[in-house]
Amino acid sequence: MGRKQLKQTIEDDSVKSIKLPKYKIAVKCKNQKQKDFINNLKNREKEICFGIGSAGTGKTYLSIAESLSLLKDTDNDYQKIVIFLTTCESTKELRIGFLKGVLDDKIEPYKQNSINTIEKILLNSGNANAKEITKELIDKDFIQFDLINFIKGKTYENCICILEEAEDLSREDMKLILTRKGGDTCKMICTGDTKQINREDLRKNNEKSGLKFASDILNGIPEVSTTVFTNEDIVRDKLLCEIIKRFEENM
Repeated sequence: MGRKQLKQTIEDDSVKSIKLPKYKIAVKCKNQKQKDFINNLKNREKEICFGIGSAGTGKTYLSIAESLSLLKDTDNDYQKIVIFLTTCESTKELRIGFLKGVLDDKIEPYKQNSINTIEKILLNSGNANAKEITKELIDKDFIQFDLINFIKGKTYENCICILEEAEDLSREDMKLILTRKGGDTCKMICTGDTKQINREDLRKNNEKSGLKFASDILNGIPEVSTTVFTNEDIVRDKLLCEIIKRFEENM
């Protein structure tokens, strides 16, 4: 056996020795739209899944929950979950400026929402040690975080990629992300609310969100699915329906 082959064998054995922590995932859909979204995520033939619509409809929760379920399913080729981070802050006027520390320190605020959601999913699924499982999943690289700023040239294989808050991405951003897909062993899940665009250049130029643009032009491709959530599909807090309705009527 040559040196290169030996090195590859050692690396393969090393990967196999890192075992996925045990956990339970239980998700109960609250309406038909959530069932449609989950069915698309489960469908191996749907390699790109868009979830677009109102806040509070469960897009992020369902995306991560089903990804965790697919990760532990031994019939799948998925070896990890990659969560893409967008560094667009909520408003320009409320920015706090540069963050101190190394890169991991700077991106921590952008990771925290996903980490909290993972812990919540595990806890709701009956895992008493949800925080410890989440930490182990991250420490063992079963869950990874990638900044969109640095993904050019990368190819993602044998993984589930989750893109949240995608309404703040341009057409070029979405093209970059979707073309990182490395074959049918990579499932991409892209979610967002196109009515809550915070990116200044998109708003100033009245430009269509890259998320909406991508879902529109890829519509009809068998490997692509789009689930559109409306205010009627809100499950987090029914008061949100009235809040969103009144803001939309008066802005």
